[in-house]
Amino acid sequence: MEQPGELRFDRASDLLERHRTRLRTGCARMDEVLGGGLLDRGITEIAGEASAGKTQLALQLIFQVQLPRSEGGLQGGALFLHAEGGEAPVKRLRQIGSAFARRWSSAGATVDRLCDNVFIDRIETADLLMNALRYRVPTLLATRAVRLVVIDSIAALFRTHLDDDLPRRSELLHAIAAEMQALSDRMHVAFVVLNQITDSVDTPDTPDAACTAVPAVSKRAALGLAWSHCVNTRLLLSRAQARPFAPPRLQPQLAQLGGALAEQQPRPGARVELRTMRVVLSPCVEQRSCEYVIDADGVRDATDDETAHG
Repeated sequence: MEQPGELRFDRASDLLERHRTRLRTGCARMDEVLGGGLLDRGITEIAGEASAGKTQLALQLIFQVQLPRSEGGLQGGALFLHAEGGEAPVKRLRQIGSAFARRWSSAGATVDRLCDNVFIDRIETADLLMNALRYRVPTLLATRAVRLVVIDSIAALFRTHLDDDLPRRSELLHAIAAEMQALSDRMHVAFVVLNQITDSVDTPDTPDAACTAVPAVSKRAALGLAWSHCVNTRLLLSRAQARPFAPPRLQPQLAQLGGALAEQQPRPGARVELRTMRVVLSPCVEQRSCEYVIDADGVRDATDDETAHG
């Protein structure tokens, strides 16, 4: 027990051991780029444009976390805090869960058992999120073996609030992040926070260049530097170029998809839209990227023979 006035230090070996425990994503190329998967502590931000697959990946992680540690899971349940408009994506959650149960049927997995370990709540404002992190979430973590908390999405909570009060917004962002970090360390839980991206105009560095150069428009995660300094890992998802024809193993799944993804189902001259995951910030892996696709079962490698690239 630590005595009053006693200095407490972390051992380097303990910190390194934390970085060895990973939550696999279920996508082999993505796990390779991430050094084995997501860290089991801290805040991982998954940012990206609409339809890049942020929620799809998050839903897949909700089932991956339930696997034994020997299989890349954390042997625990998940909490999904839904902040986007409309209902939580429970239909898609069950679809991915059904595919997951089929793959792990030999271990006794069923979609109902898997979904019993998923807790869902709706959060409408940043203040309500702060309240949940201080009171309701710790209670859940103390009574259930929850090892993953997903927030979808952090930007939605600030979309209509505090627009004219930047100091208050920054203060609340830091407070929310501090609560997440404290819970992560104390309760051994990983936080995955989804975020949107916004257009940012990059102006030239010098006045002379500004007179002749055209500012470039780049994509950046929403909420600015105040939030960027709060996350441990940042992943950026984007929609890449389409590829002619679907890999044979994806054709049956693509045919089952509805909505925008149904446009990718194979037919003469069909093209499958690739998506890219890029590591922007990480405490333990370099900046790399890989390609993936989304099918009825979730997030998958683009092809079996494709490799990650820098």
